[in-house]
Amino acid sequence: MQTLVLDRKNIALTARGERLQIHEEGQKPRQIPMRLLDRIVISASLDINSMLLRKLASRGISLLVINPRKPEDPAWLSGPAHNDAARRVRQLRASDDGRICRKVAGYLVGQKLQGHRSLLLRAIDRYPAHRSVLRRTEKSISQAWLRLGEGEQSLDSLRGIEGAAAAAWFAACAALLPQEWNFHGRNRRPPRDPVNAMLSLGYTLADHVANRKLQEQGWDPMIGFYHRLAWSRRSLSSDLLEPLRPLVDEWVLELVTEGHLQPRHFRDSGEGCFLAKEGRAIYYREWALCMLDRLRHPIERHLQHMGEIVHGDSITP
Repeated sequence: MQTLVLDRKNIALTARGERLQIHEEGQKPRQIPMRLLDRIVISASLDINSMLLRKLASRGISLLVINPRKPEDPAWLSGPAHNDAARRVRQLRASDDGRICRKVAGYLVGQKLQGHRSLLLRAIDRYPAHRSVLRRTEKSISQAWLRLGEGEQSLDSLRGIEGAAAAAWFAACAALLPQEWNFHGRNRRPPRDPVNAMLSLGYTLADHVANRKLQEQGWDPMIGFYHRLAWSRRSLSSDLLEPLRPLVDEWVLELVTEGHLQPRHFRDSGEGCFLAKEGRAIYYREWALCMLDRLRHPIERHLQHMGEIVHGDSITP
């Protein structure tokens, strides 16, 4: 299954039978069989009608609309949810059970710490000039991970452990990245430098993939265990995103260190820092080539483990 990214203005989308048609002025319409599509990412203004939206949803093709200047506030459309509402009822009841919440949260935080620790161990060999800071950070995150095994932690304690480990991780990244990237740690809403712009967009795209899988398998994305209920927040999606963040972080570092993107591919404005058009084309291409496959197995594994904790079995579509 493929991801279609539309990042040019003055495009119109229509459907002809089971084929999606992409219309650009002065060009013959391009056609893509809908059976090949898994999702469509829109990052520019285009024309699309309500009947096509209905057709996409009925075929399980999700639609993600991103403002390039505000990647953390997307709009999305997905297909029908899982038909077994009883699973969502059990999830709601489990979300009121403090023991279950702590167990799910502990697993997710532990997986996130392990992901960053693995990244650091690989980086120690890859970047010998930065071994000292990388080793200190790896030791700090390893100690945080060991704290998880000292007994059942409260949610507030888990948030403290996770937050301190994340700060240490991004401090190591700041030491690792060349100065021209102007990265001094995580910031958002809006991102104020190119690396944070890439991280914010990457987390949004990963969240969309995770949220789609949650719905397919009968979870309610709004009801979380680590992230508690909050207005308009997909708390369970936020839960599942935590152990996926190291995968996005590693990929963003690759974009920088392997030279796929340069600071010239970004623009600064009063709304923050964001990818310019040429940079977005590179970013989305590399995402489709690399990240979808990297995310698929971890998402399935995390959902199976969460299902065993919450439902006493694995979730199946």
